[in-house]
Amino acid sequence: MALSTPYDLPFRATAPATGELAAGAEFTLEVTMPMTAPGFEAMGSVVTAWFVLARTGAMCGERLAASKSTIDSLSGPVAQPTGIAWTMRGVWLDDAAAIVLHHMLLTEWEARRFTRAAFSKVGSPTTVQPIVHDPKQWAPYPRRDRTTTFRIALSSQPMGRVAIRILFATAPDDAQIAAIAERLGTWAGVTVCGAYGNAPTPPLASGLSFDPAEIEVVDDRLTWSLSKFQADVGSLDGLANVVAAIDQTIVGVRELVVT
Repeated sequence: MALSTPYDLPFRATAPATGELAAGAEFTLEVTMPMTAPGFEAMGSVVTAWFVLARTGAMCGERLAASKSTIDSLSGPVAQPTGIAWTMRGVWLDDAAAIVLHHMLLTEWEARRFTRAAFSKVGSPTTVQPIVHDPKQWAPYPRRDRTTTFRIALSSQPMGRVAIRILFATAPDDAQIAAIAERLGTWAGVTVCGAYGNAPTPPLASGLSFDPAEIEVVDDRLTWSLSKFQADVGSLDGLANVVAAIDQTIVGVRELVVT
């Protein structure tokens, strides 16, 4: 099945063939655009934000465990005659991670007017698939890790103020709390960057307001409130995947509730 987006992208967008992103391979992203110093820096920031989100486990989808989902390394941006390019190695992601990437690139289109964003496996540039426009696509983002064993209850219509509660198997220590807060803050921060655009609202307007300092952990309970929540509901699957990675690598989780 072709990857689709509810946004009518104003540039030609391609993604690796089905399943290629989930096998630890090497990929390139090439963006055709006029070369300017501000554009080089801005596009670099967008791709780096997507890379950082990938390393939280947020984009594992249903077929990968969140703790396995990552990108080992990102190189670039590098100037090319027709634009800029990046290379990424050790990629373990859901196919729909490409949708997240292209929605984040969309946030820079008005300023940069790039004409093409080609995301492909190194050595297999002809196996790419186009990302097509489907205004009825209501779930374009990576789904939830199905290997999780803790209870998950997510709001079906998050909007405005959102409350997050996580119950751990044991009370995390200070180092674990810092690691947990960093991952949650990364998810929230990249959501602000347009990762989970809620069409037809533009991706950059589909964010939230947050303060990592307001993450509170008392014994085995974490609570955190977000405000001005406008992101797509699929962002909560991303959050659940981040919590799944926490459960699998930092400290056990008993429950995630988002209301």
